[in-house]
Amino acid sequence: MSRFDRSHLFGDFNLSELDSVLNEAQRAVFSQLRKLPGIAADVFDAGDAFVIEAEVPGVERSRIDATIEGRKVTVAVKALPKAQGPAPEGMTTEAEAEPARRKIAAERLHGDRTSTWTFAEDLAASGMTGKLENGVLTLTVPKDRSKASRSIDIL
Repeated sequence: MSRFDRSHLFGDFNLSELDSVLNEAQRAVFSQLRKLPGIAADVFDAGDAFVIEAEVPGVERSRIDATIEGRKVTVAVKALPKAQGPAPEGMTTEAEAEPARRKIAAERLHGDRTSTWTFAEDLAASGMTGKLENGVLTLTVPKDRSKASRSIDIL
């Protein structure tokens, strides 16, 4: 028998508590990693408006939401729900169509994605327009010039 008992090395330290803390930290880190990929975009200042060109390949118009709140523009893409159960009559699922196919790499992003851009100037929410073409969403967001500085008479 060994002269040292492992339980005395850690004293009153509870290893199950450490395990619980590490598991919670791991869940927190991985939940944030799933949120990291946003929507790849280029943003331009076009004088009277800002233009956002966002990549949303393969996404239907109905699954894209663009909003303005104050000086922030947010684009959210909703994921397609995962198919559950058998395919509707006359259609086949991916697995049924090619039962011998096995995924060996998954590099494309799946799931909901959101990106928000904050601008230094006020935005005219009512004038925002959007166009989806070839997997690129182009938003044109006019600058709100109604709040531009003005001079006043000093009494």
